[in-house]
Amino acid sequence: MILTDKIKHQYDVWQGDEKSKRTALDGVSIDVAEGEFLAILGANGSGKSTLAKHLNVLLLPDEGVVLVDGKDTADEKHLWEIRTTVGMVFQNPDNQIIGTSVEEDVAFGPENRNMEPSAIKEKVADSLRAVGLLSKRKVSPYRLSGGQKQRVAVAGVLAADSKCIVLDEPTAMLDPVSRRELMDVIQKLHEDGRTIILITHHTDEAALADRLILMDHGHIAAQGTPAELFADPELLRRIRMDIPPVTELAMMLSDAGVTGDDGTVLTKGELIARIMEEGRNASSGTGHREGTAGKKDDDCTISVSPAVGPVLEVKDLHFTYSKGEINETPVLKGVSFSLHEGECIGLIGTSGAGKTTLAKNLNGLLKAGSGDVLYSGESIYRKGYKLSGLRKEVGLVFQNPETQLFCKTVLDDVMFGPRKMGMTDEEALASAKEALSVVDIGEEYHGISPMDLSGGQKRRVALAGVLAMKPSVLILDEPAAGLDPGMKTEIFNIIEKTRRENGTAVILVSHEMEDIVRYCDRVMLMADGTIKLEGTPEEVFTQVDAVREFGADVPAVTDLMYDLRKAGLPLERLAVTAADAADEITAAVRAGKGGGR
Repeated sequence: MILTDKIKHQYDVWQGDEKSKRTALDGVSIDVAEGEFLAILGANGSGKSTLAKHLNVLLLPDEGVVLVDGKDTADEKHLWEIRTTVGMVFQNPDNQIIGTSVEEDVAFGPENRNMEPSAIKEKVADSLRAVGLLSKRKVSPYRLSGGQKQRVAVAGVLAADSKCIVLDEPTAMLDPVSRRELMDVIQKLHEDGRTIILITHHTDEAALADRLILMDHGHIAAQGTPAELFADPELLRRIRMDIPPVTELAMMLSDAGVTGDDGTVLTKGELIARIMEEGRNASSGTGHREGTAGKKDDDCTISVSPAVGPVLEVKDLHFTYSKGEINETPVLKGVSFSLHEGECIGLIGTSGAGKTTLAKNLNGLLKAGSGDVLYSGESIYRKGYKLSGLRKEVGLVFQNPETQLFCKTVLDDVMFGPRKMGMTDEEALASAKEALSVVDIGEEYHGISPMDLSGGQKRRVALAGVLAMKPSVLILDEPAAGLDPGMKTEIFNIIEKTRRENGTAVILVSHEMEDIVRYCDRVMLMADGTIKLEGTPEEVFTQVDAVREFGADVPAVTDLMYDLRKAGLPLERLAVTAADAADEITAAVRAGKGGGR
């Protein structure tokens, strides 16, 4: 259906007034069969999105050929037909939703094909039914959750009769529940015969595909079935990817002799079946407790001194958007917590729970209707309190780095905050260079426009802009969304270094439960504008039913252990890391075989 033959593509990159070229694709050839589910993995900057944009003529190759159903994308007379055949769904659905209602947005494609009104109505209904949003057809898209918006974008592609759907990191910004719902829709569309090309950093999503392509620096590093490629952890690490959590746990259990070594395990169901087969003699009546799971890695544990008093304290905070208007929306409904020097709190919850709104209240970008926020024991609502000083001490890095990068060069952008805080140009320059060094942005990038950087580089520059002001509190709203595993590790290493060396307190807003487990001392689960659960990662995530009741989810290994316990394996406790899960499952299986614990 789609064939690319040795395509090359270069972008123009500006450094000051000097223009240079950056190669994004260098001789890429792929062949996608009709009805195939193809996943493409690769680090940020590997060329995945550039390749995707060539498949429906958003870009044309500098060299080589792209054919869609035998039609050359370079031939303008085929442009409309190719774009109808191959539909694109982007990472941020707000970039492609234009209608004032869901059905109006989905109807955009059919209307532009001059379909009859009755046919458009039927096509829109069928498309919304396919993604489970028919009941929302009259709702404004901007009142939907992130996951629902992505499904609207998919419905728009379906309504345009696209035989092939290309999805570029569609789940990067979604909470776990919305992510799972969207992947269910994608799998159903594949089962119904659609060709799916999924670009993702989530290896568990890639495991669902028929075939997998690994990209690295504009080349295809390897391709094959997920089972073939995930059996080679060294290859994945070399291109900055991870293996799926279930596969990692299966390998650990295989090494421990609990499961056989007869192939790579990709799904939770398959691994549970193997474990239960090994542990079939285990007594389902053995007592168990839901207690503290294994410790985090020692290198991620940082000393916190609560006796000193909180650096940030929130008391009964309430906040409402459009207060007193017809569309008044209460978002925060009595939030209280404290944050101590050097502590890292993970803030989780479904989209719309109030996490980002809370973050913006903490450094005065929004002002609560009632309640109080205290920094170093002083109310930020006190008359005469200088919010400019607060924003120097309480730094906020937004989910989309593009929203806080606006200067002509990288260096100017990072200097902007220090200058506004009263530093001289010389002091601001020194602080900016130090911060850029900390986030590993070399001098060769200082004169480049921030908009010419990769997604991962933009996030590091945005982080540098906040670090340059040397804050005592760092609030990170989805700092790793859309980043490859290698880049994500680099970002978190920077954050951990800042905590250790400066005692910086951190609030991490994230949908990635494994990141919360690895890096956070404490977890707060928000739902409906309040904090529903609070404690260590182990204390919160082992309350599986409660976590799910409030629309959040647990780490993949905890989810698997929960199902194993329901299946009858006598697990003494649930775990939140793969290593602890392997130990606990191994002990339970051996105990069932009479080996004792």
